[in-house]
Amino acid sequence: MLVEAGLEPWQRNHLSYFAIRVGARRLADAAACLAAVGESAGAEIADRQA
Repeated sequence: MLVEAGLEPWQRNHLSYFAIRVGARRLADAAACLAAVGESAGAEIADRQA
């Protein structure tokens, strides 16, 4: 895996300050939307992943 080989400082910063947080936020939003339409199983999975 590329991460195991080591990351450049800019790559680590991008992941820790942007990409991972954006992904978690999108999953949290998806969980809320799924819950709103009654898809509780999908909402629970997305919430756990977020």
